[in-house]
Amino acid sequence: MSQEPFDVPVATHERACLGGAGPLIRRMATAGRLPTPYQCRLWVGRRHPCRAVASLALWLLLVIPATLHAGDEDGFLGFWATHQSVVSNHTAALDLCTRYLTRTPASAYRPAVAALGAWHALGAGRTNDARAGFAALLSSGATPVALAANDCAQHWLTRFDRESVRAPLAAWYATHASYPDSLKPLLALPENQRPPAQDRWNEPWEYRLDGFRLLKKGLGDQHYILESHTLGAASDLARALAAPFGARLQHVKLVRVVTGTSSPTAEIEVGDAGQRHATLMEGTEFAGIRLAKVGAQSVLLTDGDHWQVLPRAVSGDQP
Repeated sequence: MSQEPFDVPVATHERACLGGAGPLIRRMATAGRLPTPYQCRLWVGRRHPCRAVASLALWLLLVIPATLHAGDEDGFLGFWATHQSVVSNHTAALDLCTRYLTRTPASAYRPAVAALGAWHALGAGRTNDARAGFAALLSSGATPVALAANDCAQHWLTRFDRESVRAPLAAWYATHASYPDSLKPLLALPENQRPPAQDRWNEPWEYRLDGFRLLKKGLGDQHYILESHTLGAASDLARALAAPFGARLQHVKLVRVVTGTSSPTAEIEVGDAGQRHATLMEGTEFAGIRLAKVGAQSVLLTDGDHWQVLPRAVSGDQP
């Protein structure tokens, strides 16, 4: 059996369990290929005929924990290491995301990987696939990772929607040799031609004319500013896509993971010199940085556009 980049190494002690069947089952679970109880029965029964009835216990005690606990984070970290080595190759990275999603159907990290896949699809020029991928994340679940992916989808879908407003603005300019004072004429178009009136946070677009200040009066309708209230100057799709992956998140440092709290919590520094500190629970954010997940070995962060994984020094965890 070939080992994928995100497969988890099998623990040595498991090789002695169940006559060698345990490691195989665990590897299948980690890679998202869950054996059936019947397969468990065959493996157990073949090697220990008097214990064939243990197949259901094997399923519950070995397969499910392997998928949902340590193996999940190990597998994701393996995926992340490979992803970072191909992050500038959108086609290769998209293929990596697709294989992870196919092989790990129960992973808690799936929404984050799906968001990464949609971003790489956009970078690879597969606009329709990217839009569909982000749209699917709007209803991906209620876990902190899923909610973070939902926020990421809102960022990118808002930029797609902004392009849908820019198109009729260009058509208006072609007819009138100027841009309208407001978006009202566009929002009065027939429904099949009408652009979205709001961004993905249900806020109306911030639109205004921005005339050439150094030219004579009367040319103030030759340029406009169109932004999402939430994204502001980061509303432009092409500019956001051209930004280096994770550039903003490079200035975030994990100070410590706080133990003994009711919800997984981490303290972070934001800024080159750690100018700002914040203690975040999973699902909360500070300065546009959201804590998506605290794992046993790492924390997962997002700024709404990109993602970052920071290693967790367990010895530095504090109550």
